[in-house]
Amino acid sequence: MKSIKTLQALSFILAVLVLSMASCSKTNYVPIAPATDSTAYTGATLLPVKAGNKWVYKDSVFKSANVVDSTFADTAVITAKTATSSSLQGITFYNFCDSIGWFGKNAYLAPAIDQTSGYIFQMDSANGLPYTLFQTATIDNQYLGKSNDFTTPTCIHVFLQYGFATKTVVNGFSCIRNITYYSDCSSTEVIVQYVSPGVGIVRIEDYEKTSSTNSTLYLSYSQTLQKFIPKT
Repeated sequence: MKSIKTLQALSFILAVLVLSMASCSKTNYVPIAPATDSTAYTGATLLPVKAGNKWVYKDSVFKSANVVDSTFADTAVITAKTATSSSLQGITFYNFCDSIGWFGKNAYLAPAIDQTSGYIFQMDSANGLPYTLFQTATIDNQYLGKSNDFTTPTCIHVFLQYGFATKTVVNGFSCIRNITYYSDCSSTEVIVQYVSPGVGIVRIEDYEKTSSTNSTLYLSYSQTLQKFIPKT
């Protein structure tokens, strides 16, 4: 996962451009087998993927804790483009075009349900490696999995993902959430994602540290759903 802290001192237009670029360069996160649990997920699909479905977001970039640098409207839409992956056979990925938001215009998302959990998988491009974007949990703070990125052997990136079953209301939407912790030899980042089954991705929060090595994490970016517009 590439840090987006470079956005914090930029103007509105540049912030939008860099967000699009950053979303296309995230480190691939390989899908993880679900934690053992006897309770099957029987809820609504986590992400409705009909072509033409739209999500209207409000995005915010923060200079520092509670200090907003810029806010802007952002609309994501499912296009007619689809893709498949040899590593997740039988699953169709749909282009989730979020050109000025977190995902960028070339992301492909796929909802899937197995015997234990609901998933949203992502590929950063039509030919990308799929990874687990979101997974349901049956208890709070359930460990969902771990992955390592060895692109830089001297500075290994570690990814830890946790799920929460307790519902949280976000801007009027009833949501479940995941928290993913990213760390390497010099930095820490935390991504919180809220999903409302049957509606989709409601909110993303990106927490980072400031330049001070002793500083606490602060909210550097958020993307919050204002309205879901299903294709009729």
